[in-house]
Amino acid sequence: MGKSDNKHIRSNFPVGYLANGYFNENGNLRKELIDEIAEKVAKSFGKRMTVNQLRKFYGYVKTMERVYCVSGLELDEERFVLEIAKLKAAVHYASSKKNSNQSVTKEFYKFVCMNINNIQNKKDIIEGFIPHFQAVVAYFTYYL
Repeated sequence: MGKSDNKHIRSNFPVGYLANGYFNENGNLRKELIDEIAEKVAKSFGKRMTVNQLRKFYGYVKTMERVYCVSGLELDEERFVLEIAKLKAAVHYASSKKNSNQSVTKEFYKFVCMNINNIQNKKDIIEGFIPHFQAVVAYFTYYL
């Protein structure tokens, strides 16, 4: 997994989406990832995507965060990254033609792929991906 893996993914996201990662030069989350970029990403999912589907996948990520960070069962960092990476396969299945419920759009699948490819460690997940995903869910819910 790495940022270069995203170059081949074509999407309707802003140019250079995640090219600079989640964080600015000071190590803080880039503001645009919870503001205008999150809004544009959410709008790209279209009307076929349902709030329930989006929340289901966001819920999985939050559950893994609770298991890793809150419960006394802390997973090692590598396992945490792998548990989050499983989201990619789950979304791929949900967006496939073989799945009769196809309310998960290809743009959402691209969003997940690009983010999973960008994750290298715990900080990327907890301080980068999760707040960005949360903002995307909020904007999607607003515009639906």
